[in-house]
Amino acid sequence: MSMSITGLAGIFKALSTTKYEIVNTEAISNEDIIVPVSIQGIDDEKACADTEDQQYNSFMEEDIVEDEIISKNMEILIQNYHDVDSFLDAVEVNVDVIRDRDGSYLVMLQEVGLSNNSKNI
Repeated sequence: MSMSITGLAGIFKALSTTKYEIVNTEAISNEDIIVPVSIQGIDDEKACADTEDQQYNSFMEEDIVEDEIISKNMEILIQNYHDVDSFLDAVEVNVDVIRDRDGSYLVMLQEVGLSNNSKNI
């Protein structure tokens, strides 16, 4: 199992290949800044969907017992992320940044459902 966890740690390496480029900055006020960022990364959804398909096929074709499902899933997931070698087209997003009174900046999270949270940088 620890071998699989070590392998899963390699997924973060694949995810860390995401490329970011600051396109511009626009100060809306002294506190509010809009930063357009170009982001290009791997197709994470495809890797996960491929893993589900391959796991289903393995389960149907091989004699996998219930106890082996998790380890087989991890094996396939690790391989699918290891094999990622292309990027999706870059997309541009506006990142909301707030300058705090002490001069630090807060980057508002962009994920759906987390828009009320922020992360200090």
